[in-house]
Amino acid sequence: MPYNEICYLTAREIREKIHNRELSAVEV
Repeated sequence: MPYNEICYLTAREIREKIHNRELSAVEV
């Protein structure tokens, strides 16, 4: 796996975690 691909996947995972956290905050 190329280094760029790893960085992209990691960035996407972090964005999804932040998005999920925002959704949880809105629900509460």
